[in-house]
Amino acid sequence: MTEVSVLTPASQRNGAGPVERTSSEAFALLGRPFAPEAVRFMATGSYNRDGRKLALVVPFVSRSAVEERLDHAFGPAGWSVAYEAEGEAALCTLRICGIAKQSFGEGSSPWSREANAFKRAARCFGVGRYLTLWKTAHIEVGAGSGQVRQRGKSLIVPESLEETLREAYAERLRRSFVERFGSPIDHFAGAGVPADEGERREAAAANGAEGPPRPEAQSGGAMVAESSGPGADRGVAPAAPERLAGLRSAAADAGYDEETVVAIASVLCRERYLDRLSEPQLELVGRAVEAGRTASVTEQGMRQRCANGRRAISERPDEADEIRTTFARRLAEAARKAASGGDGK
Repeated sequence: MTEVSVLTPASQRNGAGPVERTSSEAFALLGRPFAPEAVRFMATGSYNRDGRKLALVVPFVSRSAVEERLDHAFGPAGWSVAYEAEGEAALCTLRICGIAKQSFGEGSSPWSREANAFKRAARCFGVGRYLTLWKTAHIEVGAGSGQVRQRGKSLIVPESLEETLREAYAERLRRSFVERFGSPIDHFAGAGVPADEGERREAAAANGAEGPPRPEAQSGGAMVAESSGPGADRGVAPAAPERLAGLRSAAADAGYDEETVVAIASVLCRERYLDRLSEPQLELVGRAVEAGRTASVTEQGMRQRCANGRRAISERPDEADEIRTTFARRLAEAARKAASGGDGK
């Protein structure tokens, strides 16, 4: 990458003058953690186990926090974004210093689709990627202290619980994230900034009485692997953690990172939280990973297959089940061909 000089805005806090840094230094800032004050938590769904209802709670950062990070690293003129409608999804192209990354986003409105696509594209540059290492919290639903609230069909993380989770996040920062990703960057956007409150009001409006809450609505486009499936009362317990660890290990052996496995799960299972995969779903994704490894399908090749699958499902939703079956069958056929001496790519 050719080095360029990047001039970023003055600090909002101390009034210092603009900062000049190389593009490499600026890109390195993208993967730094967010300060605890910028992190929120949302319930993405629930399931029943041993007579208890447990909510799945994950961290996220707002769209505006991601925009602040890009401004902080490259300045407002140092990046650009464009969107295209793709059926019921949005395709975001985020361009920084001549490098473009693309990602799809889904949601209940054009705003949430673009927000999800934008933050997933930013994650391709490293923004918020470390949050995928945070394990989903399984928290009981009820009226007690430290529990997720049930409001109609929506699952609400109360402020007291969110503060407890934020303290756990701060501890994780100190214990491991700082060493791996660097010190957190404070964009001076506390919990009460109007933009984030607006996102939550939109989330509340989107989670009306018509059905279970959608993760993209609750988060305003969360910086997490958004789920397109039902967001509440799934009724099926997730697979055991050791089984998920086995899938991740198999994916690493195949040369696939976490986002690639998430892409596979999104096509085959309509699920983008790996921690939420049931035993049958985990087995289905595992077979696809193994088939890709056997067929020597590259990470880029697998991502392209997944993108094609999602696009086909978006364009022909009535044929979604057939498209998923075809996706899995073609991978299996490629694996069989490779095993017999052919080229399965």
